Amino acid sequence: MTEMANGSVLANRAQLWIAARKLATYDWRMRRTLLVGLLCVSGCGAANPKPDSIGTVSTPTPATAPSLPIAKPTHLSHHALVKRMDRLCVRYNGWLKKRPASYTYTAAAKELDYENRHAPPFDAPLHRLRPPPADRRSFDQYVTAVHRQDALDHRLVKAYEANDQTAVTTLKGLSSALQKPKITAAIDLGLRKCGDAG
Repeated sequence: MTEMANGSVLANRAQLWIAARKLATYDWRMRRTLLVGLLCVSGCGAANPKPDSIGTVSTPTPATAPSLPIAKPTHLSHHALVKRMDRLCVRYNGWLKKRPASYTYTAAAKELDYENRHAPPFDAPLHRLRPPPADRRSFDQYVTAVHRQDALDHRLVKAYEANDQTAVTTLKGLSSALQKPKITAAIDLGLRKCGDAG
């Protein structure tokens, strides 16, 4: 095996050397390229694997990088969770209070559609919070209610645009029913600024 490898390397060197001699009249860029190729083959073939004591060729073991510990995401403290949720609610509810009240279906559809598109982000930042285990159940209850109300708002826009009074009444009833579990969760968590609109 070693003799065949050495013969192959020697043949490659000889071919490169012949090619270099034939192209010696080319410009300096070509000569430099050929010289680099010749040096590479010469250097690469010099370190042949040596047979070990049993007579087989030993293969080098690849170096492995040391494994680093993966940092686990940390949970917020109860105080930090309440503070962040209240801050989100203040920002969102403050934006809602600046919106004018609507008295027609067309105006309500435009207002709600604008709210869905341009309101400060509330649902996504809420999902990124990591509550402590003791608050997980109430937190999930609150987030689920918010998520469902958000989905109902998008359906409500379509109902307003279609001037479908029955659908509007039904969707508003479903959204109002979600207020109770949301407010209950807000009280359990000790939130001061959440539970109404946000």
